[in-house]
Amino acid sequence: MIYSGSTVGDSYTTGLATATAGRGVDLTDPAAWTRLNYPIQKSGPFNGQWQLGTGHGMWSHDEDDNPLYVFHARADHRGLSGRDTFVRRVHFAADGMPVFDMTADEEVAPSLRAVTVAVVVR
Repeated sequence: MIYSGSTVGDSYTTGLATATAGRGVDLTDPAAWTRLNYPIQKSGPFNGQWQLGTGHGMWSHDEDDNPLYVFHARADHRGLSGRDTFVRRVHFAADGMPVFDMTADEEVAPSLRAVTVAVVVR
């Protein structure tokens, strides 16, 4: 579960709480949940564009069924208004936790960026 983690402003962040799902788990019991001790998403530059006051959002999928996270933030210091919508592809760390701040340069290894195709017509 992603939740709003601070006051509205440039320091606005989102947190993540997880719970083990399954038979007999009472998700209404606060003890069933574990909260990260750091923000899952925060303000900063991303792919060359500022995203300030990153807020809560929603999950979706692209045409290839890759998970996406749609959220609001501001691209400049226009005060506390003027939020823009952003979409990030979600990656997952080895421990299964979502990674929201992987840049385009990090998504594809440099050795795999150039693709060559040979087409044979018979």
